[in-house]
Amino acid sequence: MYRYLSLFLFIYLVFGQSSNQKANTQNDNNKLSIIEYSKFNWRLFKKIQSWYPTIGDGNKISMKEFFIITESNEERNLITQNEKNIIKLMTMAALSTAAGLVLILTPETEEWGVYLGLVIISEWLMIRANTIISKPVISYESAKNIADQYNKNLHLKNQN
Repeated sequence: MYRYLSLFLFIYLVFGQSSNQKANTQNDNNKLSIIEYSKFNWRLFKKIQSWYPTIGDGNKISMKEFFIITESNEERNLITQNEKNIIKLMTMAALSTAAGLVLILTPETEEWGVYLGLVIISEWLMIRANTIISKPVISYESAKNIADQYNKNLHLKNQN
């Protein structure tokens, strides 16, 4: 009887702890954290408050990856919509600048006013795109709550 008990205890001590350590290591590698930062945006001439997600030992990931990992579909859809809006705005800005350049380079037109108007419209569109780029989809507190909930679920999943 003592032999079987000591054998069971030996197996548990040797293999049980290593699997627990592996679960903790895996938990640490998949742990999400949110880092808040503020920086001055030279394109908008104002200070921007934002955040970025990290996974594991501080490996920075994109916000879209963060929402995919945490299965936050609504926020992921907002990012996709913002990306589409940014592409539209930048395309319209490029077309506006190109049309202005064609007008100014064509010798017959000599329409400096139209060219300047198109350049101003182009810059305004770029400012709108930069505003969307610099603003996070959700607040720092909301992102922190999502990451904390994900980490709790990950810890519970690894315990079972």
